[in-house]
Amino acid sequence: QHAVRSPSFDLESCIKDFGLKMDGIFEEIKWIVGILAGTFVSEDITCLSTGALIETGRIHWAVGLGACLAGTLLGDILLWGIGRFGRDWAVRRRILQSHRPDDPVLKQLHEHAWFAIAISRFVPGTRLALYVTAGALGFSFAYFAFWTFVAAAIWTPLMVLGGGAFASLLSSPMLGSVGLRGPYAVIAIISVYVLVRLGMWAWKRVRAK
Repeated sequence: QHAVRSPSFDLESCIKDFGLKMDGIFEEIKWIVGILAGTFVSEDITCLSTGALIETGRIHWAVGLGACLAGTLLGDILLWGIGRFGRDWAVRRRILQSHRPDDPVLKQLHEHAWFAIAISRFVPGTRLALYVTAGALGFSFAYFAFWTFVAAAIWTPLMVLGGGAFASLLSSPMLGSVGLRGPYAVIAIISVYVLVRLGMWAWKRVRAK
């Protein structure tokens, strides 16, 4: 009878496989860090661009969407923190007076602010002032974080999907040789976004005159 030979252990192959896995992990980490940093510059552009990268297969959808959502929430909480700690600093130096817990105006704002906090996620130009004000008025962290999470959990996937849909359109065979893929699709999305925002700004200036 022939003895059953156990499979040989190939150390070189194992090291190579491990190296490839680590390279993949580091690549994902780089994308996550880049997306998180991007949300602090422009959440809209970052989410749209991430959608394009997902559509073109550069990153996994879970990595891109998760990083966009995390960056968005961190940015919102940072604005709340600026308002909260800025108010505390001003109260300690007697620049402002501390809010009374039983202030009826503050209670009314706290009861109805959830709608403003949530809807501001979908209204450009309102988040910074509103979120800083929420911190300055003493809205609790749990209250603010819950409603910003609800709004971001709806808004972020919509923006990422929008970026992916636009990238898919740009790379459509209907465009022929003009079709844009990969980084070119991201550049096109950013360019269109900037042009739209400039158009909105110009329209507001014309109406204000």
